[in-house]
Amino acid sequence: MITRQEVLSALQKIDSGIDGFEKKTSTTYVLEHEGKRYPPMRVWSTIKGKDVLYKPLQYDKAIQPLIDLGFTVISKDTSSIKNLVVGRSYTKRDIARILDNPNISKIREGIYHHDNETTLLFVDLEKKGRVDRLHYNDFFEGEYFHWDSQTTQHIKSPKIREIVTGVRIPNLFVRVNQKLKSKTQPFIYCGRLKYEEYDPESSKPVHIVFQNIDYIDGTLNPELLDIYSWKPGKIGGSTNTKLSKKGHVSEKRKKAYAPPKKTEREGLVTSRVGQGYYRQQIIEKWGGECPVTGCNIRQVLIASHIVPWSESSNEERLDVENGILLSPDIDALFDKHLITFDDEGLMLISPSIDKNDLINLGIPTGVKIPVNHEMKPYLKRHRQKFEDISLF
Repeated sequence: MITRQEVLSALQKIDSGIDGFEKKTSTTYVLEHEGKRYPPMRVWSTIKGKDVLYKPLQYDKAIQPLIDLGFTVISKDTSSIKNLVVGRSYTKRDIARILDNPNISKIREGIYHHDNETTLLFVDLEKKGRVDRLHYNDFFEGEYFHWDSQTTQHIKSPKIREIVTGVRIPNLFVRVNQKLKSKTQPFIYCGRLKYEEYDPESSKPVHIVFQNIDYIDGTLNPELLDIYSWKPGKIGGSTNTKLSKKGHVSEKRKKAYAPPKKTEREGLVTSRVGQGYYRQQIIEKWGGECPVTGCNIRQVLIASHIVPWSESSNEERLDVENGILLSPDIDALFDKHLITFDDEGLMLISPSIDKNDLINLGIPTGVKIPVNHEMKPYLKRHRQKFEDISLF
């Protein structure tokens, strides 16, 4: 396992010409960073301090770890699907050019089979048509994506079976609106999908849930954030699927979830692999804003555990009900048990705090936040510490 800082240090050494691996080139992939291109094997060799060679170049060992750390790695095959970058916007004409397939620019359907291995899914989250006939069954739920097939397809349709069995890899392109002010909007590339399950009660269309392999934990990309957090209820719509992945975390992400270091108290703001997905769940739960201050600047909001990491079980550490999205000042007070919330959501303030200080900080009093049943045991434990501290 390598860190992002190790990669950045390697890139600095390569730029300075002191890495010692000048002969390492790449005919397959390049790592792009700040307008420069680097052979992945030269990067790996610099990190390891020895000649590293994968024969043949193994994507999972050499390339995927770099992508997981947030770096852009593209294929030198100019017509490869791997040249698409997660989070970037593309028109169908752009995609047609990149994949060297003019037919893509002309398609109207939401599903297109590019070659024998690749399927492209095009999704508009906000549907247009008769309101009484609309169901909004395409949406993200954490790292999982809900999708309705075409109305002619069922789980045994040949192309759907190829997706289910892994013969075909779906690649997802999403936009919230088809048009804004009469202007057609581009799609945002969300990456590869892996079949998870389907709704056995659905057919024509069949409802499928995918795991988004390339889901970016803790992304600050505004387009991806809008897509990840979009839900039918935001526009007064509804879904008719009974499948739910709420609170479900893949094993891959559980293994990647590392405890924040003491010096990284604000770390749940950062996009470090493993912490980011929990932050994303908290953002979705709280609608992207602090329930105390109303601040919605996502770059500064903190996914704060109610019961601290060090005092939580493995399940509690990953439980979205053990988290509140807070502004930095509110988080600092909450983390030190100088404020807390009762079971009705009313904010309680320690008698050790001068109310003038709260006014100077712009922190409102008499605030109530939404509290559900699952949050109450965590808040009870937080209040116990609040009460203990308030005694002194």
